[in-house]
Amino acid sequence: MVDQEEMEDEEFESQLEQMIVENGMLIQSVMNILLRKGVITEDEVDRELETLYKELGDEGDGSGGE
Repeated sequence: MVDQEEMEDEEFESQLEQMIVENGMLIQSVMNILLRKGVITEDEVDRELETLYKELGDEGDGSGGE
């Protein structure tokens, strides 16, 4: 039987995953607007995303992203 704390943890994880998806869609929309307006180029977006993913990956290794 699943206890109350485990259910709360699962619900929290589910809500967190949903927020990540929603934020990802928002970021994608903003990026597309900036690209259409000519504020940024696709190369700049690619570089920024690469940096972001690298920083996010570094957070999980205990180095603090540095």
